[in-house]
Amino acid sequence: MLRSLVGSEMCIRDRDHKTSLAAGFGLVLLQQLTGQPAVMYYAASILQDAGFEGNATLAAAVVAGVKLAATVVATVNLDGVGRRACLFIGVSMMAGTLVGLALVFQITPPDASGEESSWGADEYKFPRNSRAVVVICLLGFVSGYQVGFGPVTWVVISEVFPLHVRSSALGCAVFVNFGANLGMTYSYLPLMDAVGTAGMYWVYMGMCLVSLVYIWFLVPETKSKTLEQIEDTLVLDT
Repeated sequence: MLRSLVGSEMCIRDRDHKTSLAAGFGLVLLQQLTGQPAVMYYAASILQDAGFEGNATLAAAVVAGVKLAATVVATVNLDGVGRRACLFIGVSMMAGTLVGLALVFQITPPDASGEESSWGADEYKFPRNSRAVVVICLLGFVSGYQVGFGPVTWVVISEVFPLHVRSSALGCAVFVNFGANLGMTYSYLPLMDAVGTAGMYWVYMGMCLVSLVYIWFLVPETKSKTLEQIEDTLVLDT
């Protein structure tokens, strides 16, 4: 890890590689800050809040299956569609489904009995139609992540870092990824307590919008380019 940090520090100090650093590390952070770890780890609890109770674990398993299917579709089409297009499509799907989740939890008050779920959140009693919306939004969010951030981030960071620091930069990116993942997971409940369930989804949606702007300006298209061409292009853009 020390070698990774030293190599990454050398890359940071080199002005010719600022664009590649912004693209690589920016994607690694944004894929976590848009809420994916929290939403996935607490999928069963979210579904329990939506009133599925005993079926929440089964529904979460369905979410995991959709995640796998979306990953396969994205991987097969990544070279044909392009990295940036997959990111725009995926993040837009995430933003839209987070709006849906936020609205459903916003218009549905917590259970009047004041009971809390086993993980400390308010219980909700949704009408049948609202339950369907929650499931559809969860499936859409997972699909969007697996079309965009899930596979594309790791493809892009394997391409944009210069060859002489690539292994070190990738190691540092993995460290940043797991650190951000841990932070997002443990911030889920405090954030919910601070802004409410609906407010939390609005925050994540806002980060999706930030991600779209970031991708538009700072993430290059690497489709059909050799590693040498990508490095030359990024140096010229610095």
